[in-house]
Amino acid sequence: MLPFMMFAFFGVFIAMVFRARKLNNLVSQVLINPNGQDITFVFANQRLRKLRSDKAEVTLPITSLVDPPQGDNYKPLSGTLVPTEWPYQLP
Repeated sequence: MLPFMMFAFFGVFIAMVFRARKLNNLVSQVLINPNGQDITFVFANQRLRKLRSDKAEVTLPITSLVDPPQGDNYKPLSGTLVPTEWPYQLP
């Protein structure tokens, strides 16, 4: 019985390590700032990340969502660029 218990313990422990490694970078929320220039990723396992001194959220600049230059040939982006109520439902 003891060899089976040891095998089961190590099997569960290894499975737990692989699962924790997969969930390390699991994103909980993706937020776009109202100015349309930054995107923020909020990770799901914040307690574990704080114990390791990792950031619980990462903000990255996105230049492709900025309004194009205004002039005669350009028109500003129309509609609501960033919804004000979450979760946003498409029409």
